[in-house]
Amino acid sequence: MKKIVTFILAFVFAVVPLTGCGSEALPDTETDIIIEIFDGGYGTDVFRKIADAFEAKYDNYTVHIIANSQLLAQQTEAKLQSGPSVNPTDLFLSAELNYMNIVDRGDRYIKGYDCALEDLSDLLDEETDGVKIRDKMNDSYLKRFEFNGKYYAFPWTSDPNGIAYRADYFEQNGWTVPRTTDEMVGLIGKIKTAGYTPFVWPGRIGYWDYAVLPWWAQYVGELGMEEFWNCIDSDGEFSAEAFRQYGRLEAFNALEDMIYDTSNSHTKSLSYIHTDAQMTLYNDKEKVVMMPTGGWLEVEMKKSSYEPGEVDVGLMRPPVLSSILKEPAGNSLGWRFKTIRDEQTLRNVITAIDDGTGCPEGIDAEDFAELTKIRSYSYNSGFEHVATIPVYANAKEGAKEFLKFMSTNEAAQIYYDNTASFLMYDNSNVVLKDEQTTFQKDKAEIIKNVTYLSIADSKNPIFYKTDLEFNINTPQLALGAATGSPDKMDAETFWKNEYESVFARWSTLCDLAGVSA
Repeated sequence: MKKIVTFILAFVFAVVPLTGCGSEALPDTETDIIIEIFDGGYGTDVFRKIADAFEAKYDNYTVHIIANSQLLAQQTEAKLQSGPSVNPTDLFLSAELNYMNIVDRGDRYIKGYDCALEDLSDLLDEETDGVKIRDKMNDSYLKRFEFNGKYYAFPWTSDPNGIAYRADYFEQNGWTVPRTTDEMVGLIGKIKTAGYTPFVWPGRIGYWDYAVLPWWAQYVGELGMEEFWNCIDSDGEFSAEAFRQYGRLEAFNALEDMIYDTSNSHTKSLSYIHTDAQMTLYNDKEKVVMMPTGGWLEVEMKKSSYEPGEVDVGLMRPPVLSSILKEPAGNSLGWRFKTIRDEQTLRNVITAIDDGTGCPEGIDAEDFAELTKIRSYSYNSGFEHVATIPVYANAKEGAKEFLKFMSTNEAAQIYYDNTASFLMYDNSNVVLKDEQTTFQKDKAEIIKNVTYLSIADSKNPIFYKTDLEFNINTPQLALGAATGSPDKMDAETFWKNEYESVFARWSTLCDLAGVSA
């Protein structure tokens, strides 16, 4: 059966009927699956290819792909709330959508519907390639996307984020990829001595989140993260005191060590967006060595006419906080590990973890397991790339089938072949390229041992019903990179100000969340 495929590369604004190349609206039937996709770093071309493969298996469906660079939370919600008479989209692949708040509002969100979003829970028990989807999905996603015992959203893209580095500069100068933050500080000094600039970063957007969040997790562990995301303080009480969690300060201190010195960053970093910073990293004349970034870097750079491998760039995990060797214990500092108590041993064990050589002689097995977990933490913006189906969608059964197809080995291979990136499922069956760039090799190594983190991990209404967040606010904290800025702020001042801001608004935030202060 021959397909008629509609592929629109255009801005599609809220509550405007979707149309094809002519003036006719797209067919809104049970067999025409209209998928609207946030057109970000990975682009949307790869989803056309996945859709083609889907149609080859399901010849009763036609997939229409709508690329929309504005499909963030506000526009997605406007479209969703416009209802079935206006919104024909069957599957939203959005960015930054607060789906928990939508579900929490129940029948108050759209008149006539108990919940605006289709329950996708049953999909997890469906099988593809002989395996249940829940057993193929990364555990980090399974934990994060469960809400009130159900799943109303799935992630739709995935990749580890970290710090891009000019691998050619490292080789030319004999530098090694730093394993710890102290080692990174030492490397920064060597980079400047050699006449290079250590970092460039997009101050108008951020991206240091990709290092700060893992540093925080390294210090407090997953239990400490859970306590923060539920605003549980050190006394086990629900209070604003959670924002005085010391691990946050340690993470901010690490960022200060990286970029508070004005000579550590490219002078235009504060005014840059992501594409500016990327072009600077790739420009040999600029002599910039590192940049916080996402796994989509090479795909996005192709849009700027750079071919992957044209400039030798790699991706490193954020180095491990050197301060994790000691941890607060009452008013004194106690050792965290039994057998890892100095910087060099810490580096040696991290090397063993990265190389997969097993627990070194003389290192306690529990210490090695804990540090292996610490090393696995990686920010992943896949948590903020959310797939949802309107409960009223005409082709919602087809949309579910499409989400199911995305969990297949076939879809994973298509995604990798076209982006050199990975989906949110088991990727062990993906056949890697024979010739990979350093960036691609590094990503493939990172996902072998990875625990994904997000800036929006809380399921507590104190977070998802308010503007409360972990709040790195990179430009504000990083203003040390702006020479002479009157707003220059050190890490501890930033940490205290964030706490004081939350403390001052605590009663209001609790009222908004519907919880007791």
